[in-house]
Amino acid sequence: MAYNDIVVATKNYLKTISIDQGVNEYPYRDLSWLRNSSPITYSSFSSHFNSFVFISQDGHAYNAQFDGEWRGHCLHSPPNHATVSSFNEQFSLISIGFIDGKVVNYSLRPNKQSPVQSHKFPEKPSVGCVKQLSWTHDGYALAVAYEKAWSIISVYGRVLVPTSDDMLSFIPNSSQRTHKFQDRHIWGSSNICWGAQSLELYLLSKHSDYSHQIFIIPFAKSAVTTQHSPDNTRYAFLQMSDKLLVYRGADQSDLSVINPESDVWESIKIPLAYLGSQSPIKYSSISSDGKFIAVAGQKGLAHYSTKSQNWKLFSSEVDGQSFSVSGGMVWFNHILIASVVTNTNTYQLRLYSRDQELSSRLLLHTENIPSRILVTSLFENALLVYTADNTIHHFLITPTQDTVALTLANIISFQGLVSNPTRVRGMSWMIPPSQRKLGNPVDDLTIATIIFLIDGKLVLLRPRRIAQDQVKYDMQVLSDGIEYYWTHLNGIGALENSLWGVDGGGIRLWLDALTLTQSEREKTRINSSSTVQIVKESVRIELDFYPLSVLMDKGILIGVDHEASLRSNLPFVIYRIHTNTHLFLHHTIRFYLTRGLLKEAVQFANNYSDLIYFPHTLEILLHSVLEEEADDVQSTVLLPLVVEFLDHWECALQVVVGCARKTEMSRWRYLFDVVGAPRELFEKCLKTHQLKTASSYLLVLHHLEQLEGTDDAFKLLHKALIESDLVLSKEIIRFLHSIDPSGFYMQKTMELIESLTSTLPADMTNDPPNGLSQLDEEDEGLPLERSYSARRREGLGITVEEE
Repeated sequence: MAYNDIVVATKNYLKTISIDQGVNEYPYRDLSWLRNSSPITYSSFSSHFNSFVFISQDGHAYNAQFDGEWRGHCLHSPPNHATVSSFNEQFSLISIGFIDGKVVNYSLRPNKQSPVQSHKFPEKPSVGCVKQLSWTHDGYALAVAYEKAWSIISVYGRVLVPTSDDMLSFIPNSSQRTHKFQDRHIWGSSNICWGAQSLELYLLSKHSDYSHQIFIIPFAKSAVTTQHSPDNTRYAFLQMSDKLLVYRGADQSDLSVINPESDVWESIKIPLAYLGSQSPIKYSSISSDGKFIAVAGQKGLAHYSTKSQNWKLFSSEVDGQSFSVSGGMVWFNHILIASVVTNTNTYQLRLYSRDQELSSRLLLHTENIPSRILVTSLFENALLVYTADNTIHHFLITPTQDTVALTLANIISFQGLVSNPTRVRGMSWMIPPSQRKLGNPVDDLTIATIIFLIDGKLVLLRPRRIAQDQVKYDMQVLSDGIEYYWTHLNGIGALENSLWGVDGGGIRLWLDALTLTQSEREKTRINSSSTVQIVKESVRIELDFYPLSVLMDKGILIGVDHEASLRSNLPFVIYRIHTNTHLFLHHTIRFYLTRGLLKEAVQFANNYSDLIYFPHTLEILLHSVLEEEADDVQSTVLLPLVVEFLDHWECALQVVVGCARKTEMSRWRYLFDVVGAPRELFEKCLKTHQLKTASSYLLVLHHLEQLEGTDDAFKLLHKALIESDLVLSKEIIRFLHSIDPSGFYMQKTMELIESLTSTLPADMTNDPPNGLSQLDEEDEGLPLERSYSARRREGLGITVEEE
């Protein structure tokens, strides 16, 4: 269909209007694929796929193409009526909204095959029918306007902004809803769309009194959505319409990382001198050490140093207007490598020094590329460039005395493996350790395992040399529904060369993406056409927030979620970005233990044993296994091996009693049948001088009615007094008072104190006797693992602040 043709749906006809052929009418009754000749009431079009979606009055949805005549087929039939549709060209999807609030996605297939249903988004009938759908330009998020609310959902189903009707219950009364509250868009929108670069959402209120008002809501998005590069995935790096946000928690102490109240985001304003002429920003790139940042808008680029806090722009407007970035930017130390297309349609790699003025005459190097650059990735001194002719170019970067040399090492075509290069969203490689240490870097590309993200498919290509200069690739689709991924070539222990994929529910982790070496694959291969052993997913981590990066050395996943705040004296909603964290250590440890790999689990955990929250991690592991096995007698028995694993750490006694105090007493018997009797553990604590932990076991013994009079408490008190632990001593005295209001135990306690020391503070016996029973309250613990804490606030992160 021609670019400037018009398609009009009337009551009885589907019409095409073109400059060359005028108006052509196609009666509905003559379109065999249109059922019941029902009039078309809604349509959407994709120029990329040259494809239409039509919604008919009776609720059918059709996919159709026009190449001189209409061809189509039915995607959906009632009873559930379709209402609207939208194309996601980036991920090859068609989305259809329904009268019951459901949104269903269909996958567009190559060679004009019929779309097939891919996945559904969560439905919420209370919000009414779907009125409008609008995908972001990068395809990562869908804005949904319902009859009574609106919401934002990621491409594979993560709810990024909950339906706005969830906030309505927090508006105190109906009169306030009617007269005071001005953000009427939360009750529904008659239309919705994204602004430039999808950083602002425009909503047209459906409320009759405010139907003339357009509400604009600013958004932040991950820089990965514009450029999927290793460095951008290494950092939580967000882009807004006029500034950038960089997560700096990795540079701070462990406690600062896990504290949700810590200010760990650096805000960097993009200079107005650049935004004014080149907005919106199309690409953002950060260096591997986080010190340098570059942005690129419609033309030119600008870069920033976090040390000097200065931006550099082109001194010559002509230089800045002579090219646009296409394919991204990466940093090699202080050198910015930009993939550009010039005004004369020449494709180039350009190298700029941060230390020099931004000018075309000060370029360190220029490399002409024969085809349009789609993706660039940098791994140490290796630059991978994927182009529109389905080719990977491997360059080696070599610093010299005066400049930087860019040398082409190898080129490999992926014709026959990747059907459509423009569908590639991310690219990286994994090189076997032996090649990295001893091999010739020129050969890296023919030995490396190549990873592609094609639409939402995470594809692994493993090389197999079939001749001296010829390599064949064994393809495996690791997973579908992946929004983005990251690799860690220098991970800790077993996480070296690990592969992490983000889907709509959380994280998928592959620990063994490089387990099979060339020789191992040859052993499993009977002939050249046989199937090699596949790489299996290792760990699945469910999350209640959207992940942005992993802090490998801290064992933490970093992400954000949406938070909306309402105040009774304010007529509008306050939106915030809320930072969230999740430990991944216990998931990986459990993976090893489930397979009986105790030694490997200990070796992996030993890399993180110095972390201040390491005991908390082990507690989460024990708690999760205990709850599953105690509640499900059919489950695989793993608890004994977990306990054996815990015995390798000095904090084991602390972990066991911490877990016991955070779980129901009904599970205690199962726990202590495996770990040992509480009295034996209490005695071990005394022998190893873990007195605070012993006090927790004292409470357990009391609850289990296994406390032998007061002998156990006096034993602990005796030890505490000898070691001058006055805080613990006072707690034990309170405990004794709480279990014997008559004062008999208190008299014996004072006799013990007098016999041991005469130097205790005078107020030791004067404190109010509220008892060691305070220990019976649940610890707040670390704020790190929110899903584990009993104080975890369920729901949507909505708070109400009363004035």
